[in-house]
Amino acid sequence: MQRKPGTIILLNGVGSAGKTSIATALQAIFDAPLLLMGMDLFIGSIAPRRYVADGDRAAEGVAFVAIEGADPPETALRTGPFGHVLMAGLHQTVATLAAMGHNLVVDHVFWERRWLDDCAVALYDLPVLFVGVHCPLAVAEARVYARADRPPILRGAVRWSSRACTRTRSMTWRSRPPAPRRWSARCRSSATSMPACR
Repeated sequence: MQRKPGTIILLNGVGSAGKTSIATALQAIFDAPLLLMGMDLFIGSIAPRRYVADGDRAAEGVAFVAIEGADPPETALRTGPFGHVLMAGLHQTVATLAAMGHNLVVDHVFWERRWLDDCAVALYDLPVLFVGVHCPLAVAEARVYARADRPPILRGAVRWSSRACTRTRSMTWRSRPPAPRRWSARCRSSATSMPACR
């Protein structure tokens, strides 16, 4: 018997905006099981360490690159070929679990427009609620400085990613949509009131 697809709640915002706190709070109040999936799991746990941050092959994955001369300090997040495939794997994993009937809350940062487009393709036939998580930049920066689980070089990534996410705020597809029209229309209506990051 085919199961009804689960619901996906996709939280998008800069690091330390509060996405994981919201996700765990939702898990606590949902009657049905709500699985938590996200970038931290894939980049921080699943990916080999040498492909992340300052690892010897980070340029192929997700590299943390300090921007020279930036004041206050900034760290760019540079995504290589493996990093893009890894994020596509995240989207496909979410789609597979939801298709099996699992409900999910997803912690994401769309600093790459192509990831948003990839989500449109992977999740087009599933019930998805996109949620933009926002907080003042100064608050996000204070939070990341206070977090012991964040390496110092990542502290400057909040300011950089807030600008990168702003470039992906246009969540409507004005040319050929990357997914069937019914999904694009639904995404357009949701995105109108819910920009990616601020």
